[in-house]
Amino acid sequence: MTHSVLHPTRLQQTRLQQARELELPSREAMLRRAPSVQQFWDSHRQLLSDAWREWEAVEQDDLAILDSGLIDKALRTAVKQAWENPERETDVKALMTEVATDVYQFQLFDVERIADLRNLLEKGSSTFHVDLASSSMRPTGLPIR
Repeated sequence: MTHSVLHPTRLQQTRLQQARELELPSREAMLRRAPSVQQFWDSHRQLLSDAWREWEAVEQDDLAILDSGLIDKALRTAVKQAWENPERETDVKALMTEVATDVYQFQLFDVERIADLRNLLEKGSSTFHVDLASSSMRPTGLPIR
């Protein structure tokens, strides 16, 4: 059995900072579903859970824009009505256009809110640094749960 010793400065770091410093399994290991990948998530479950809660508290204002208002109003209304009355599913289908066999196009996001979503995604993209040379992702932010 191995024991790890935490350096005193590491104890002063927040759970979010500790999570950001984790070395993720390689992309190849993830794609192969190597046992080490599951071991990584299992052994860091509590740290990542704590870090996620911390991240949500820090990003609370930005996360507030992730509401149903991002979805196109006509689609949102049609889905709500179909949920309440399945006979209204045709209202949802009416919003879709078949652009190829069994491939449909529809307005998902409210065009007035796309800038909000884009800003949030751009901010989130700084969470990861992608090393194209080794085709691996090193978190500078919090891994997605």
